[in-house]
Amino acid sequence: MNYRTQNASYSNCNKFIWLQALFILSLLTTRPEASVITVGLLLPYNVPANVSGASGKEYASALMLAVEAVNNDSSLLPGHQITFVWNDTQCNEEISLKAMLYLLEKGVQAFIGPGCTCETQAKLAAAANTPMISYVSTTKKPQT
Repeated sequence: MNYRTQNASYSNCNKFIWLQALFILSLLTTRPEASVITVGLLLPYNVPANVSGASGKEYASALMLAVEAVNNDSSLLPGHQITFVWNDTQCNEEISLKAMLYLLEKGVQAFIGPGCTCETQAKLAAAANTPMISYVSTTKKPQT
């Protein structure tokens, strides 16, 4: 398998994962009237070199493709559109919590992420009655 084929397969896999996450979240947040569903993406984009884990730079672009695919297929969410806003969590719990609070103030209706630890963030999402899917999270703190 050459680089281009491998990269395309990886990108398609990530797009499929994002599509699944968006679809599940939209089912949880869909209202009968037409609306815009705003998803907050918590992404470890700028991860310090001493922290293990994948940087969101490797897969963030797949979310844009997934949002476009969902919005262009009228059979998935008739009368609804998905938008997203994102914040860099830097794989840091405190930064991640501040990002969540900021996104809640901006009116997000669901979260995807965070991508490192999620125990405290899940409690915050639950307290705010906001659905959350964490895609590569553990309850253990990353090694620093």
